[in-house]
Amino acid sequence: MEDTRTGTAVVEGRPHPSPLPGGEGTGGDGQPASLEAGAGGEGPRAEAERPAPDVDLEALIVRVATAEATLRLAQDERDAVTAALDQERAARAGAESALLAVQAEREAAVQRLADGAGRYRAALLAAAPEVPPELVVGDTVDAIDRSLAAARETVAAVRRQLAERTAVERVPAGSPARGGPDLSALSAREKIALALGAGR
Repeated sequence: MEDTRTGTAVVEGRPHPSPLPGGEGTGGDGQPASLEAGAGGEGPRAEAERPAPDVDLEALIVRVATAEATLRLAQDERDAVTAALDQERAARAGAESALLAVQAEREAAVQRLADGAGRYRAALLAAAPEVPPELVVGDTVDAIDRSLAAARETVAAVRRQLAERTAVERVPAGSPARGGPDLSALSAREKIALALGAGR
């Protein structure tokens, strides 16, 4: 039944809105129900039908935590290597300083040894004036002792040569004197030098 005044259908004594042409109903404000549902872009059904994201959030959190732990481990290893290098540099610097100190001490000891050897040589030559100083050489006590022993042997050999020459050149009693060199005025060093020159 239709009310001719309002153009609405009456169902059991109550007016009922007539459908719009095309079969669509209207909303509370007179707009089509389909337009009212689509005012927000998507309805509740579209929200329910939206596909879930492919990213696994828990797996992503685990990967991030693992990466952070790996980074911290790498930083700790780097710090340990840096500390070891610093310790090695410090140890090397200390070893170089110790080496320089040892070298300086060695040079000082060598100089003290040379000075002591020089004083020892001078004392030996003073006690053996018959030995020419040029025959006694050496930078250590042992070297000076060996050189002095060889010099004394040389002096003894020269003395024997001079004694033998003197015996050969001795003139018998009543014979005319020979004109030989007079060695009595020569020092022991000069006699040794003369004998060494005659033996060449």
